[in-house]
Amino acid sequence: MATIFIAGVGSGGMSVLDLVARDPLVTEIILIDPDFYAPHNVQRHYFPPVDVGMLKVELARRWLQAMRPELSIIAEPIDLLDSNHHDWLADVSNRCDLGICAVDREPAKFQFDFLMRTAHKPWTLGEVLAGGIAGWVHLFLPGSACYGCVCSYLKREIELVQEPVPNYSQQESTLPATSIPASRAAISTMGSLHAHSSLQLLHHQELPFSSLLFPLQVVPEIFTIPYQALSYQFSPLPECLFCSGSSAAPDAENQTMDQLLTSRLQQLGENG
Repeated sequence: MATIFIAGVGSGGMSVLDLVARDPLVTEIILIDPDFYAPHNVQRHYFPPVDVGMLKVELARRWLQAMRPELSIIAEPIDLLDSNHHDWLADVSNRCDLGICAVDREPAKFQFDFLMRTAHKPWTLGEVLAGGIAGWVHLFLPGSACYGCVCSYLKREIELVQEPVPNYSQQESTLPATSIPASRAAISTMGSLHAHSSLQLLHHQELPFSSLLFPLQVVPEIFTIPYQALSYQFSPLPECLFCSGSSAAPDAENQTMDQLLTSRLQQLGENG
């Protein structure tokens, strides 16, 4: 029996949830997402237009109950960054067997990483890049590189584009390029890889990578061959302000991420 904690039930999160929830080992799923189902979500989502205006997490709960009535489901419209729910989120992180992150906002990804590392639990993250040209699947184990370390490696060693890429998740942006979302096919492809990798971790299968990059299109000077996966094994950075080379420092157990960052900056100043 296993409990899965999933943050984010947008189009990507639902693709992962659909596949992970079918595994008989999974007996409880905890879902959080503060967003409402909007008209622009319909084209890429699981839910029909009649559900526009409802909470995504409630729609996901209803969908899960119909598919697996025996499944224990907790669904809450909670924002990872809402400090009022810190204790509840910490409790959920401690009792889950695996965390799955499917949120878009960078601060929320860092917060999920903090919760999982403090609880010493494995977690996974899936990302679809720039309108669906490619996607990442990241695996995080206790003691491995944190999300901050992985971001640092990506910026230093894997340069995907020469110019800043617009945020395609911002549908209201005035920049024409940012209104181009990833297709449902691209989202489902990366969701399947994300779900498969997550289930392998849940079943204690070793994977030979910590991050997997999967190109979905030919992009000049970036991806010359589509569908050829590139795998990477990232290590913790000794100078990382978040994990300092460990899954969670002893003094982090009762701290928020902001408090931990403040203490790390103080230590850096003292050591400098």
